[in-house]
Formats: sequence, structure tokens, C-alpha cells
Amino acid sequence: MEKFYPTKAGLEYAALTAQGKIIEFTKGKFGDGIRSTENIAELTDLIHPLGELPISKKSVKNSTIITTTQFSNRVGSSILPTFYLTEIGLFAKLVNVDGTDDKEHPATLIGYAFDVHGDKISGTSLSEFIINIPLTVADVNNVTVDIDSLVYPTLKQFEDEVNTRKTEDEELQNSLNVHITDTSNPHGVTAEQIGLDKVPNVATNDQTPTYSQNSSLSNITSGEKLSVSFGKIMKAIADLISHIANQSNPHDVTAEQIGLDNVPNVATNDQTPTFTEASTRANIASGEKLSTLFGKIKKFFADLKTVAFTGSYTDLSNKPTSMQNPNSLTLTMNGSATSYNGSATASKSWYAPTSAGTAGYSLIGSGSGAPVWQGPPYAECTTQGNVAAKTVSISNFRLVIGARIVVKFNSSHTSKEGATLNVSNTGAKPIIKFGARAFFDNDVASYAPITSSKSWSAFESLELVYDGTNWVIVGSSGYTSGGRNSSVITIGSTTDEVAGRYVDYMYNQYEDAGIVIQKAIDSLPNSGGKIILLEGTYNLSTQLTHSKNIIIEGQGKGITKINTSNKVLISKTSETSATAVFKNMDINFACRTNWSPDVGVFCDYTSLEFDNCSITYANTLHNTDSLFKNCNVKLSNSKITVTLPAKRYDSSHVCWWVFRECTVELTNTGILFPSGSNNTLSNGVFYACNGTMFGGFIQHIGTTISSTHSYVKSFSAISFVGTQIECRRFSQTEVSTGDFNTLSNCRIKILQASGYFNASHISHCDFYISGAIIFCAYCMASNSKLWFSAASLATLRNYCYFEACYVNQSTWIISQGTGVSTTDTKTGISITAPSFRSVS
Repeated sequence: MEKFYPTKAGLEYAALTAQGKIIEFTKGKFGDGIRSTENIAELTDLIHPLGELPISKKSVKNSTIITTTQFSNRVGSSILPTFYLTEIGLFAKLVNVDGTDDKEHPATLIGYAFDVHGDKISGTSLSEFIINIPLTVADVNNVTVDIDSLVYPTLKQFEDEVNTRKTEDEELQNSLNVHITDTSNPHGVTAEQIGLDKVPNVATNDQTPTYSQNSSLSNITSGEKLSVSFGKIMKAIADLISHIANQSNPHDVTAEQIGLDNVPNVATNDQTPTFTEASTRANIASGEKLSTLFGKIKKFFADLKTVAFTGSYTDLSNKPTSMQNPNSLTLTMNGSATSYNGSATASKSWYAPTSAGTAGYSLIGSGSGAPVWQGPPYAECTTQGNVAAKTVSISNFRLVIGARIVVKFNSSHTSKEGATLNVSNTGAKPIIKFGARAFFDNDVASYAPITSSKSWSAFESLELVYDGTNWVIVGSSGYTSGGRNSSVITIGSTTDEVAGRYVDYMYNQYEDAGIVIQKAIDSLPNSGGKIILLEGTYNLSTQLTHSKNIIIEGQGKGITKINTSNKVLISKTSETSATAVFKNMDINFACRTNWSPDVGVFCDYTSLEFDNCSITYANTLHNTDSLFKNCNVKLSNSKITVTLPAKRYDSSHVCWWVFRECTVELTNTGILFPSGSNNTLSNGVFYACNGTMFGGFIQHIGTTISSTHSYVKSFSAISFVGTQIECRRFSQTEVSTGDFNTLSNCRIKILQASGYFNASHISHCDFYISGAIIFCAYCMASNSKLWFSAASLATLRNYCYFEACYVNQSTWIISQGTGVSTTDTKTGISITAPSFRSVS
């Protein structure tokens, strides 16, 4: 902006100053107006004002009035859009001499500057700077203001100038501080200037004074020169070294002075002590004189006889000529005693085997006389199966409590009478076995006699032990030969016990079935095996674990029932890839414990199968996030019933799914959310899954509560074939890329609006739709029927394709994207709503 032009009011106000009026500048304004035909003199405001320029300072120098204003492109709390600063105006009013406003001359535009090009002010950032307006008054009738000195210093430039001066001050202060702390003699002071020109520039420890050894010993004196003191010290040290090295007794020390005047000057081995033989024998004592010691020793040598030196029996004196027989000597053997008085006729008997025996035989007591050899306690029973009294023979057998034998039975026991065993004519004793009941109640005698219904197999060898009354089959607990380490283990329940049935374990209905089933799992061989659960109910409160491949098989749905109060029924150990199969049973979950729902009921299985099973999930608390999580799961001829809790765990766990992150293969399997299963959780069937569903049904039509919803799938790609689906919404999210669902020969009911339907192919399907639905991009349907409860419920995204379909509504599409096609699709035709079979 080159010129600042006065307005008509500005000229008038300037003229009135000669009459004593005072001009008071009130504000400035800026704008982006473009001047065309406007007469500047007639302007009372800017052509297009955008904001005000507050006056922050006014000063007068000579005849120039300098007005300082502050520019900012922020108006209120917002930054103005980008514009060009093309006009600036200055406003003023007249004030009387007494300071009151001149009401006839109020505030108005007195000066105007413009620039057709202007400076660009960006609307993306804050711009602030100062505008100084100097006004030079030349003549009242001809006022012109030069704008050459209009200055636009930015706030940053002002801050930079302040910072520059601050930096210079800091640098000056730093230089002063450096000089003050400089200890390297910055003024070049010399040693002579401080009176030390004669001192050598050497550290005290490094000084080397020169001196000569003194001729005689004398003490050093304070104040002597160093050369004199060191000469005296050198003399004293030299004489001391010479004295220390003198080994010719320079001090004339005598033996008496060191307490050795009584010691003969003779080596130890050359000393000749004198002594006299002691009168009696006494032991030597420490601290005695040598004369006493040698006197005692001489007495001992003098009293010793010749035999002490020769060791010969012939040198003994007073040798005996005969030995008298002992009197009252008692000999004890085998628990009985005999007194021996030395008589030649005394005798004592003991027993030994009469022969060397046969290898592998053992010695046993005969009850009297010599022990006998007994062969291995083994016999072969040839008694016919229909004969209850069995007989065997074992050589040298003795019937005592704890007697243990092995018998091979060539025939199974077919008699209805209880079997007995007579070993080597010791009497017929009943043969019994202990049942599985002994597993949980050791205080109850649960043995049973062997009858035809509890028989052994032909040619089976059994180990038996005699308990004082019966022959007991060793280790029996169901099967006569055991069976707990086999690959098939049978468990019974006292809730539906059948008398006489063989089981490996028996579950007590008042205890935890998890303990019994876990023992059975642990007893399986490393290769795995099968657990058979007989009819009855099995209540678990503990979680099962396994590291082996297992099959748990019941007797049928409604016949074998597993109830668990734990949120997880079974899990494999993390380091294994063990598989699990469940067959022919009901599995019911009813956990009432408040755990964080971060796991599925079944987790991380590479292979998990259910055949002919009914699974009911009805936990009263939200303690899992899914039924199956990260599993390869297969269900056939099965049913899943889910009743979710009415309250969720916390706000971070808002969803529950039947299958989460799984690969599924479902055949003739139903999934049911009862209509009364209202809850505060968003929920559904498949989340992040892939796989197939052949036949079966999905019913998920519970009432929606608040903002929670129910779905069939989310982020999943499932192939449905022949499946009946009833749901509130089909898909949770809209998907336009990746894998899609496919549906063939299905019947689908959708009840709730604002839902999505993701599918790449729909063929020969019947739809019942009673809410607005969005068919996602690339959905292709053919040969299908779509029954809508009202018109205009369908939205078709890009490239949806409906071929040869039938629609009951004439207007069924409310909106559609690009590339949508409805080839050969008939609309407005009379078709009945599809019916759905009842499920429960």
C-alpha cells in the first residue's frame, strides 16, 4: 500500500484542530475489498471490512503522529479463511478541550489505504504482526499521508530481536565468567613479579638437593641448609647399616644374660643324662625330668620276662596242663534251649532240607521236621465251566492267610452258583472279586462272588490271595484281570447303576466326577484311548486335562449326561497336539463363578469332534467369550443351545460367540438361542471363522436390548448348504473384500433392520425379510425367492447381481450402487412367505 488518503471527514476533523478541537484515534480496520468507482473522500467505512486493528500505542514526533495497531487473522475463536489484505482504514473522533466528546463529530473513517494486489494472508495458520501508521500533517486544505514508512514487523521478528539482544548479553556475561575463572595466568604474571624467581619450577617430591656425607655423627638442627642436614642423615644411615650387618656379637652378649648358663654346650643327641632305676612301676608323665623318666623306663624293662622279647609259648612259666569242661552252658536253636554241662552224651538237633531241591523252588516249613521244597505256586484248573467247585493241586501247598497262587482256568465259569476253589485238598473256599465301588468308598465291602455273569475268560490266568475266608482275585476292580491300563476304560455312575455290570471305575453321585474321569484319562496308554461313560449323570466341578488323544463316549443323548460347574470342561496341555472326540451324550454348562471372560469353553484344539451330542450353555455369569475358540471343530448330528447371562463382566467384554476364530465343519447340527435369551451382550454364531455347515439350523431371534444385537456371523466365510437360518441380523459388519459366505438351498429369516448380508453366491434360497437390509458389494443371487414384509427394504451395494429371482414387492430396492443388475428377476408377483420348521 503506497498511499494513505484522507476522507472528507478526515479533512474536516483536521481543520477543526485549529479551533482547539482534539483528534482522538479510536481504532483501525482491515479488509479485502476491491475499489472500483468508490470515491475515497465519501467513504465512512471499508468497502469489505474483515476485522479491527486495535490501537496499542500513539506517539508524536515533530509533526508526525505515529499510530501503532496490532493485526491478527483470528476473529473470535476462529482463524479467517485465506484472503488478500487490500485495504486498511483509520478511525477517529473529535474531543472538546474539556475532554468531553464532540457529539457532532463522532468516530468515523478519516483515512484509507488500498492495494489492488494486497498481501496473501493464509487461513491455515495464525498470522499476527504490528502496523505502524505515521501521519504527517502539511496543510488543512490539502492533507496527504505518505505510507512509505508503513512497517509490517511480525511478532516473530520482534521476538527474534529480543532473543538476539538477550543472546548478546548472555555471551558478554559468559565471556566475563570465563575470564574470572581463568586460572592460566591470562595477564602473564612472572615469578620475578611475585618474588619467586629463585625457586626451581619442580614439585617438592621431585627436588634433588646435593650434599656430602658428614665425617662424624651429629644430630640435625632446625634452620640448617638442606645440604648440611642430608649430609648428617647420610652418615647416621651408613653407620646403622654397618652395625646391623655385624654378626660378631658387637654388644658382647653372654649365656647368663639370655638365661642359658646352666645348659651344657652339647648337641641334643650327644647329651648323657644320669638316672637311677625306680623302685616301682609307674607310667611316665609329661613335664617330668629326664632322670625320672629314664628311671621309670628302666624299671619296666627290668621287670619284663624273656617271653616279652621272644614271643615264644615255651618261655611262658606256670603253663596249664588241662582245661576243665564248662558248666551250665545253654544252647538255643529254633526258639528252644538246651543246657549243656560238658557231658559227652549231651546233643541238640536242627532241621535242614533232605535234598538239594529244584531250580526255581522255594523252601517252606512243613509244620514239623525238616523244611520242604515247594515249586512255583501255579496250577492249571481243568474243572468244567458248569461245575461251581473248582479244584487244583500244588505240591507241598499249605493254606495260610496271605497264601498267594496263580491259577489258569481252562474254562470260563458258566454255573449260576458262586465259584469255589479247593487247593490240594485244603477245603473249598469262595472265589470273589472286588467291584469298582471300592474306588470311592474304602469302608464298604464291595466284593462279589464269581458267577456266570461275572466270569473270567477261558484260558485266563488269575492271581488269587487267601484272606482267611475267601480266595480274592488280586487287584480286581470290575474286570477280573484288571483293565485300567487298557485303551478302553469304562466308568459307571451310581445315579443309574446296573447290578452285575463290569466297570473300571464307579462314580459316586455325591462326589466330583471330574476326579474319577481324570484318573481314567491318566490311566490310558500314551497312544490314547477311549473312556466309556455308562448311562447316568456325571457332575463335574473340576476341569479335565489331557495330553493324549481321547474319545469320551456315552450311551446316547438324554442317557449319559455331563454337568459341569466349571467354565471349561476339558483342555489339552499346551505342549501337545492332543485331540478329543465326544459321542452320544449331553454336555451342560452352568458355571456360577465370576471369572474374566478371556477364554472359550474349548480352546486351541487342532481337532475337536462332537457326534450325536447335545451341548447346553447356560452360565449365570459372563465368564467366557465363546464356546469354541481357536479350534478345528467338527459337529455332526448334534445341537448347541445357548442362554447367555443377563449381565456382562465389564465394559471391555461386550461380545460372545459360539465359534470364535475357528475352522468349522457342521453336519445336521442345530444352533439355538432360545427366544427368551435376552441379555446385555452383543452375540452371534461365527466370528472370524471359515468352514461349512451342511443341513441343520440356526435360530437366533431373541429380543434386542438397548444397543446390543445378535448376528449369525462377523468377519467369517461359511458355506451354508441346506441350512435353515432365523436371525435378527445376518452380518455384523459390511465386507467388500476378501472371502465371502455362500448359501445354497437355504431358508433364511431376517427380522431386524439395519443389518448386512455378506455373500458371494446365493443359489436356490428362500428369504423372509421384515427389516431394512443391505446386500453388500459383489453379492450374486440366482434362482431364489425374496419375500419382503414391506416395500423398499433392500439396499444393493456396488455390483450386486440378482438373476432369475422372484420378489413379492413391486418396489423392493430403496437405493443401489454402481453395476447393480436384476436380470430376469420378477417383482410384484404373488408368492407366499416361506415357512420355517419348528425347532427347540
